[in-house]
Amino acid sequence: MVLLFSAMGILLWAGFLLAAWLFLGTLLVIGKSIGWSVDLVALLIRRNKVRAASKRSVRPAPPRQVARKRNAPPARKPPAQKPTAQELTQDIMPKWNTAHRRDVDRDLAEWQELFDALDRRNL
Repeated sequence: MVLLFSAMGILLWAGFLLAAWLFLGTLLVIGKSIGWSVDLVALLIRRNKVRAASKRSVRPAPPRQVARKRNAPPARKPPAQKPTAQELTQDIMPKWNTAHRRDVDRDLAEWQELFDALDRRNL
């Protein structure tokens, strides 16, 4: 008996889901059809406007007047001043000073000592 009620419950649930799916699918199709018909009407209206505009006689635009060339050369900008070496090291390379080089050299020496110690132990 429990098996029968369980099977009926599952079938009812599946039927409900199928009905909901069909209902939402129908709504989707109706909505897409309405959107398609509105786009079609707008397209037809636009085509009719283009046809009506092409039937009207349109005067051609008057030719543009071309400006005459001047004989004077264009004004030149003054050359930009190159930054000095002091400005370059302060702005672009702030780490490249003597203290930084000393610290890097010390770190490299420590690493070299560690590698040498590993090499001595034959690892």
